[in-house]
Amino acid sequence: MRKAALILAFLAMIFTASAFTASMEPVDREASPGEQAVFNVTVFNNASEERRFVLDYEFSRSGWIYFDNSRRIPAGESRDFRVTISPGEDALQQSYSFKIFVTDFKTDETKVLSDYMRVNRDYRMNVPDFNVNKESFLPGETVEASITVQNILPRIVDDYSISSSFDGEQRDVDTDPLAPGALKTYSFEYDISQEASPGSRNISIKLVQDGEERVFSRLVQVEEVRKINRSGEMDDRVLIVTGSRNVENNGNSVANLSENITFPSYLDPILDLDPAPSRTVKEEDSNTYIWDFQLQPGEEMTFSYQVNYWIPLALAAIIILGLAVLGRLTGSFKISKEVEELDEDLKVSLEIVNDTEGFKPQVTIRDYVPNAAQLQEEFEMAKPEIRKTTDGVEMEWTLEDFKPGERRVIQYRVTPKVEVEDGMELPEAEVIEDGETVAQSKKR
Repeated sequence: MRKAALILAFLAMIFTASAFTASMEPVDREASPGEQAVFNVTVFNNASEERRFVLDYEFSRSGWIYFDNSRRIPAGESRDFRVTISPGEDALQQSYSFKIFVTDFKTDETKVLSDYMRVNRDYRMNVPDFNVNKESFLPGETVEASITVQNILPRIVDDYSISSSFDGEQRDVDTDPLAPGALKTYSFEYDISQEASPGSRNISIKLVQDGEERVFSRLVQVEEVRKINRSGEMDDRVLIVTGSRNVENNGNSVANLSENITFPSYLDPILDLDPAPSRTVKEEDSNTYIWDFQLQPGEEMTFSYQVNYWIPLALAAIIILGLAVLGRLTGSFKISKEVEELDEDLKVSLEIVNDTEGFKPQVTIRDYVPNAAQLQEEFEMAKPEIRKTTDGVEMEWTLEDFKPGERRVIQYRVTPKVEVEDGMELPEAEVIEDGETVAQSKKR
C-alpha cells in the first residue's frame, strides 16, 4: 500500500513539473529617441516534444516595444527572443517598467518576466515644432515665427526662457510652468519695413532651460520691389518754352536707369539741358539726348530743358514739338478713378485708355484700399491679385492684348470703416509697364 502511494506521488510530480523555463536579461537598458533599449528573453523547452511558445507584454507606452511573438522550440532545446524598446520623441526622462508574458501554446502555462528600461534625453525640453509662416516676403508684410516646447522631465518645469530676434530686433516672452509631458506654443511677429532692402534675413528663437541653450533659426528672403515713378511738366511762354522730367525710385533696391528726350536737330543751338546729358545720338533730322544714372531707394533726379524761340516763324512748329515732348513726359497711358457713393459702400471705377499707337501685350493696373476701408472681395469684372500690407490692401490686375486706342474699365466696392465729413480720400491708381509706373490717376 505504501509503495503504491509513492509511485502515484512520483507520477504526479512528473506531470505537474513545468514544461519550460524562461528568463530575461538586459543587453542595454538605456534608450533615447533614435536609440533602442535591448533585452534578451531565453526560453528552454523541458517537454519531450516540440512546443510553440508565444510572447506578449504589458507596457504603459504603446508602440515602443517590438519582438517576435511566436516561435517553435524542439524538445530539450532553447531559443532567444530579442526584445527592443524605442521611445518616442515625447518620452520623459525617467525609468519605465514592463512585463513580458511567455506562454506554452499547448498547455496555456504562462511565466511572467519583469524588468525596466530608462530613457535618457540630450535635452530636458523637447521641441516638436519650429515654424516660420513663409520663406519670402515683400516690404510691409509680417514675419510670423513660432516654437512648440514640451516638458520631458518627470517634474513641473518653470525655469526656462524663450526669446527671439529678427533683423537686429530682439524680443522676450513670458513663459508658463509646464507639467510633465505638457506642450506649449509661443509665437513672435515682426513687421518688415516698407523701406527694407532686398536680401536674406535670419529669424531665430532661443530656448534656455537649466543652463542648456538651443537656438532655432531660418533664413527668409525680402524680395526686390522695382517701382520707378515719372512725372513731367512744361511751361510755354511763347518765346521761351521750359520743361522738366522727374524720376523717383520708390522701390527698395538700387536702380540703374536711362532717360532720353528727342528734339529736332535744328534746335540744338537754342536748347539748354540741365544737367548735361551723358551722351547724344545724332540722326539725320533729330538729336536724342540720353542720361545714364543710378538712384538709391527713395532718391530722385530731375532733368530740365529750355528752348529759346527768337525766330517767330518757327513758333508754331516749336509749340507742336513742346506738346509732343509733354506727351512723352506724362506717359503713354491714361487712367482715371471715379468714386460713386451707394447706400453704405463706395463703388470705385477705373478707366484705362491705351493712348499710344502701339499694341501692348501686357500691362498691370495697381490700386490701393487704405486701412480706413474694407474691400468687398466680390468683383463684377476681372478679379485682381490681392496682397495685404500694413497700410491696407494692394490690388493688381493684369490686362493683356491692349490695342491702341482701346478703353477698359475695372470696378470694385469698398465699405468705409469710419465716417469722414468730407468723404474718404482713396490713393491714386497706377498703370505699370515692364515694372515701371507710366501713368497715375488723381486721389479721390
